[in-house]
Amino acid sequence: MDRNKLIISQKRRNWQPIMESIGELIRELDESRENTQTLLNGIDPAVELYKGWTIRHFLAHLTGWDEAVTTSLRAHTTGNEPGTPAYRGVEYYNEQSVAERIALTYRQILVECDMARDHLKAAIRAVPEAKWQEPILAPWAQTLTVRQLVRVIVNHERQHANELRDLIVSLAGQAHNQSTRT
Repeated sequence: MDRNKLIISQKRRNWQPIMESIGELIRELDESRENTQTLLNGIDPAVELYKGWTIRHFLAHLTGWDEAVTTSLRAHTTGNEPGTPAYRGVEYYNEQSVAERIALTYRQILVECDMARDHLKAAIRAVPEAKWQEPILAPWAQTLTVRQLVRVIVNHERQHANELRDLIVSLAGQAHNQSTRT
């Protein structure tokens, strides 16, 4: 085997674990979103999920973080320094992200949320092999790898899903108590 073929062969072997990792991360993103959507389908849209937040606000929140991470990944891919939209703090960013979408209908927010997730997955797939281990600045100004950054988003949504499960149990308990009183 000549030297050039050997180098190409080695690059393909090195890329394989990253390709598998990309597929795994995309699968985890899809599973976390599907799980969240299933949980949300069981909740009245008017119910307050968090203080002052209904499903519309919650989806706007998820959309904002997907967009912020997508922007970071795109900048990283092109060798640019990403911005840090949450430089004033996570809570401030959450408020701004929700406020940007307050005039949208539930359907519009849902479509935007789905589009933001699709853009995030495309941005993950577009990261070149060499960039996967390089440090990337997260939207909240923490330095991570691409894999770590995406895992934060997956875990963020999983954490919310756990909170939604708890809320559903609580609401079911309240409904049961209401029905036994009458």
